[in-house]
Amino acid sequence: MKLLLSLLLIAGSALGIRHLRGRADVVIRVEGGAVRLTRGALPPTVLHDLEAIARLAPEASGQIGLSGRGDSLVLRTEGLDEGLAQRIRNTLLLHRGRIG
Repeated sequence: MKLLLSLLLIAGSALGIRHLRGRADVVIRVEGGAVRLTRGALPPTVLHDLEAIARLAPEASGQIGLSGRGDSLVLRTEGLDEGLAQRIRNTLLLHRGRIG
């Protein structure tokens, strides 16, 4: 019985850690030519650059998730066309030293 309880505790902990790792530290919503932070914080210069990109695609609607910091920054985009997503990735990678 103790063994089963221990295994359940370990499995539950592993699932909890996996869930936390999958959650983005910063979430940015792109819609109607504007950007809005829905989770986390970014320096004003980074937001300004992202807003300039969003204005070029007022019909775009989607979100960007950022996890990690610096050289280990992980970006995930959802609902954005590949061209816009690439411009956003390029901008965020240029500013990666300021993010985190």
